[in-house]
Amino acid sequence: MIIPHPADNDAFFVVSLDLAGAADRALWLGEQLVGVYRGVAFDLVPLHAGVAGWRVIRAWADVMRLAWIAAAVIALGTIEAAAQSAFSPGGPTVSLAVTGTTGRVQVQSSAGNNVRVYNAGTVAVFLACGDSGITATTAAGLPIAPGTVEIIGCSQQYVAGISAGTAATVYLTPGFGL
Repeated sequence: MIIPHPADNDAFFVVSLDLAGAADRALWLGEQLVGVYRGVAFDLVPLHAGVAGWRVIRAWADVMRLAWIAAAVIALGTIEAAAQSAFSPGGPTVSLAVTGTTGRVQVQSSAGNNVRVYNAGTVAVFLACGDSGITATTAAGLPIAPGTVEIIGCSQQYVAGISAGTAATVYLTPGFGL
């Protein structure tokens, strides 16, 4: 949802898909809403994002209603950010030598949650999660860029990998969180 700023018609975002820093963005947004809608500085406010038009604040109830909206945005952003926990290892790290043919390794002894992937190679690798028969392909696998760390959801015990031909080593750590 986008709310136009009444002073210069610039828009600022209420909801972002990027979870990093959600509490900071929510706090900033709440401060903006309180500042914009508190009253004297601006006498025009948007009714809401779906309506093309402005409404004049004439009653103290309008100001208070908008202040409650700002407080709700701050609270929801803080709750959203607090719900994200850091990655916590849940087992030993294993390595997978990735080449031009598919290979697999058992990452966890039972179905788990997430797997932290570090591609120590110089080429992209393509991964797939599954049972002991899983194979990876460059067409359908999840690409992991060289030198990067990713956390993927993998509720299976095995991870398979393949590259376009150049060898790479991938380190896999089962665990929970982001």
